[in-house]
Amino acid sequence: MVFLYDLPLFSLICKERRFDIKFQLDGGVDIRVLTDNPDYGQYLIGSGIKLRKRETPAEEEYQQIAGVTTDNPLQYEGVFNFPGPWDLIIVTEQSVRSQYDALIQYGRRYSTQGAKENLICIAGSGTPCHGQKGRIWHALPGNLQLSIFLKPGKVFVHSAAAMMILPAVAVAEAIEKYCQTTVDIKWVNDIVVHNEKVAGVVAHTHTKKEKLVWSAIGIGVNIQSAPQDLNSEFIKRATCLRDLNECEHSVRTDQALRCILHVFKEKYNFLLGGRFAELFDEYIKRSYLIGKKVVICLDEDCTQKVTGRIQDIGDNLELYLDKYSKPLFKGRVKSVL
Repeated sequence: MVFLYDLPLFSLICKERRFDIKFQLDGGVDIRVLTDNPDYGQYLIGSGIKLRKRETPAEEEYQQIAGVTTDNPLQYEGVFNFPGPWDLIIVTEQSVRSQYDALIQYGRRYSTQGAKENLICIAGSGTPCHGQKGRIWHALPGNLQLSIFLKPGKVFVHSAAAMMILPAVAVAEAIEKYCQTTVDIKWVNDIVVHNEKVAGVVAHTHTKKEKLVWSAIGIGVNIQSAPQDLNSEFIKRATCLRDLNECEHSVRTDQALRCILHVFKEKYNFLLGGRFAELFDEYIKRSYLIGKKVVICLDEDCTQKVTGRIQDIGDNLELYLDKYSKPLFKGRVKSVL
């Protein structure tokens, strides 16, 4: 039996205040892993996993999801034991297509008969990556591009909001534990530290008769480097975990990944257990904007905008401003005044 977490190095992975957290591997299951690069796969998953070269590349469907080329396909495979809802993990050092978009297409193909698996896709770098509304996300080497496919198949309250809140809270808490720093969430999907963006999340959901059939989630985290050419009036500055003074230990992408996956599993269990309210409260407590005066663009060109002080955020992630009569269900924060 092989475990995802190598305990000798894992005591440094997620720390809370002065106490090390050593996660218990409770109720693990054997999970299949596919990769295009065995060295990179072992680095991220753990040196204990044995990856064998297949006689033929993995299934074409997984090649498409991974975004690999025919010259460097998924052709290494292994099995390890890990607690959580996962059936398959795909690891690629570089992806030439958006794995998040591929998972949405995967869900749509199986919407009628039900998707087959809960998937995790990890890319060391890739193009093209994007955030909300197709906005470019700089997927630099050494950072983390994580795409997740879930098929809960049950009724969630505020399901669309829940699937956006889930990764936002999980990533914020994981970074906070890993680097022992305060982490905020900037409405709706930016993760910020010291007023600088360090991560972002996106989510797509498919419901049927109030049941959440499946959801695709994208997570991008600046770990080793931060993009310098932002060229955006909405994101003034970006940072990475390596540049945070609070990260006193050497920042490693594999450790940050494991911390994020552990916290994500914990928060997903909140939702499965009907504890949306607790997760929503965590999102609100981390709000970067409540109580602040802001300018919000209502369209991509910012030809329409509103100004006001944010009083609250609703269960469906709508904003309530003091000088605007209606809640805002969409928009983008241009500036904080």
